[in-house]
Amino acid sequence: MHKKSIFYFGIALATLLILAGLPAYIRYQLGYGNLAGFFSDALIAFIFFYPLISLKRRFKWPILLLWFCANAAGFELFKAMLRLPSWPDLLYLDDAVFINNSLFTLRLVTENHLLLFGLGFFALILMPQLNTVRKIKHHLMIVCASIFVLLACHTYLFSKNFNSNIYAQYNPLHWLFIHPLASKQNSPATISEDILHRDLNGTRYFKKGKAKNVLIIAMEGIPGSYITQSRHFFNLPQPQNEMPLLSNLSKQAMVVPDFVAHSHQTIRGLYAMLCSDVSKLSWSTPKATQLQNVPQQASLCLPNQLKKNSYTTHYLQASGLSFMGKDKFMPLIGFDEVHGLEWFDSNKSENRQWGVDDQTFFDGALTYLDTIKNSRKPWLLTLLTVGTHHPYEVSDEFAKNYWDRKQASIAFLDMAISHFMDNLKKKGFLENTLVILTADESHGTELGDWSSSWVPLIVFAPENTKLPKLKSGNYGLLDITLSVLDYLKLEILPSLKGRSIFRNYTKPRILVSFTADRLRWLDENGQRIECTYMGKCQKCDSHSIIGPSYCSGQEFVNSKIWIEQAQWLDNNLSRLTNEVSYQFSTGKKQIIKRAWKDQWADNLTGALYLDFPEKSKTKVHIKWTVHKAPPEGLGLSLFLKQAEQEINEKIPKLETLHEGESGDVTFEITSREARSSFSFHLLAEAPGVVEISDFLVTVSKDL
Repeated sequence: MHKKSIFYFGIALATLLILAGLPAYIRYQLGYGNLAGFFSDALIAFIFFYPLISLKRRFKWPILLLWFCANAAGFELFKAMLRLPSWPDLLYLDDAVFINNSLFTLRLVTENHLLLFGLGFFALILMPQLNTVRKIKHHLMIVCASIFVLLACHTYLFSKNFNSNIYAQYNPLHWLFIHPLASKQNSPATISEDILHRDLNGTRYFKKGKAKNVLIIAMEGIPGSYITQSRHFFNLPQPQNEMPLLSNLSKQAMVVPDFVAHSHQTIRGLYAMLCSDVSKLSWSTPKATQLQNVPQQASLCLPNQLKKNSYTTHYLQASGLSFMGKDKFMPLIGFDEVHGLEWFDSNKSENRQWGVDDQTFFDGALTYLDTIKNSRKPWLLTLLTVGTHHPYEVSDEFAKNYWDRKQASIAFLDMAISHFMDNLKKKGFLENTLVILTADESHGTELGDWSSSWVPLIVFAPENTKLPKLKSGNYGLLDITLSVLDYLKLEILPSLKGRSIFRNYTKPRILVSFTADRLRWLDENGQRIECTYMGKCQKCDSHSIIGPSYCSGQEFVNSKIWIEQAQWLDNNLSRLTNEVSYQFSTGKKQIIKRAWKDQWADNLTGALYLDFPEKSKTKVHIKWTVHKAPPEGLGLSLFLKQAEQEINEKIPKLETLHEGESGDVTFEITSREARSSFSFHLLAEAPGVVEISDFLVTVSKDL
């Protein structure tokens, strides 16, 4: 018996070492190993350890699968985007396009890391039943409770460290748990509208541009450091990845090295560049989604502005349009022609991941340009690539020549876009077209977390000899709309924001970016202010959001004002209308295999993470039909949460229905103070088939 106990003790210890050691090893390999991070990995391992040694074998499988998926996906996200997961990311698990394109392809970037996880996973499965060590279960319950206390202590102690990054301090699962606390916001402050405004006080480089057409190319996830001129401007070391061919072509263009993305995610970057506004500086509802309730604001976006001046407007991307709602957003902001994956030859899109590869895409873009070049009207064409999006659209044969698929996809894009630009020149497009190359977001680099804010800006114009080769000054995606209108010398409405890259400015400006869960400002003196996820801000010795800098490590600035200004900018669309509506029903029949167990995983609707302004009333209308139910009927339950915590509101009980019956309920929620991260959890109490035909949330202001 003694030997048997030692044997099982050894198995338990090996299990714990695997759970803690593999994430710690990958953290070390990625170059972000420190005491806080290893401590976090160990704590999460202990939390998984207890159910693995105490539950029956059939319950071990889901525990092991959760551990494997959470850590593997978390580190994959970090490697791809230099950030850890947040709760809004879980919404994509309900998106068939995301699941199909990101997971089912099985072409992930860190194959060596996944191999380690896989070995650990199968090693755990092959171990005998560890629940035989029942004698220590009571003690382990005490240990497990202590671990949660230590997790809280870890969060409190290390959150005080200004200069340490979250991915160096937290295991992905640990960060996911504490993120709602870190993201908690107060009521939006009343701030002057001059935070970011239209600035036309610079001196023009020329009176009016010669080009009549506009081509904007958004390269998926490309950091500014991949352009040699931009890297040299900041005197930075050579990164792991570069785009030498495009850098060489850029010698004929104007390069803006100090150019930032305001946040993560493609839809947010496209909104910023096309609608002259800062995208959300948080993970709340994207402004592109909110824009459907503010048509007067959509009229300010670049395509609508150019349509007023007789332009035809076109949008073409390499992937499907439904993901992130670009099929609704693009027509709303003024694109006459909107095309995605369906536009390309179906034979060329076979075996694709997110969409067609970059070479196929740019070949298609040339064909598209040939169809519109003889138009009597001037045109705007916006292109979005997808090949450098995780898990990277590049062939296995091409990828084998590079360190990993990410590096291969960057090299492939470099060749494809350089070939495309050469063809534009040969066909004469550059003689009458303003070409702007940028990125929707930055997937970051090993240079630092600030590189997640850095995207390239390269401008090809007939007047390039009159433009500086390297354009100094701080600029961002929100400046593109105003710059295009300024180049064409069209009307620039006072409500537009930003500066023109075609003017020379001598005074500093205010600018902002929220990436890698850190908020970065330039103040009115051009001084960098950095705010941590816990809302503590500090002054840094840089006059740019880009590049490394020394930060004081102490709170020498008024943190509250910088956080409140970011919240104010986040809510600018909400203040423009007294009523907004969101429809969350799919109208599809949902097969329910069991009664709900988890309020997140079993939720029947996507009405999550909504923001309600102060002095508002929210009307909710739900209509559903039960198509199949057990003899006793099928009941639905509705729970309300705010910042992940369940709240009590007086709402009607949803009646139990039998097969063929329909239910209909309407209720209101009053918000005296602003609410953020508000979620509805609609759950089934029994197996069956349910159709949610209506889940309409309407928010009205001014109680």
